[in-house]
Amino acid sequence: MDGTVKHFNSCPIRRYKFMPHEWENPQLVSEGTERPHASFIPYLNPFSGEWEYPEEFISLSGNWRFLFAKNPFEVPEDFFSENFDDSNWDEIEVPSNWE
Repeated sequence: MDGTVKHFNSCPIRRYKFMPHEWENPQLVSEGTERPHASFIPYLNPFSGEWEYPEEFISLSGNWRFLFAKNPFEVPEDFFSENFDDSNWDEIEVPSNWE
């Protein structure tokens, strides 16, 4: 009987029952994320210090048209065409945070 109890307590399935879920484990703080990094923008002239408007830089900042679709069936089929009328869509300022 003593050997049976020891074997049962060492069973990995029994130990798993008491392990926290991954979202409850305070040791996991960056699962599925990219490592921190610094962005860089190349200068046309390294001595000019003008990084905001080099030839290769395109700013995406501004007001963008935005439509929230609850599922893929609500997305207009031709939303990407140049002649698409998005005048009834909302506007969102970029960069920003939408929740």
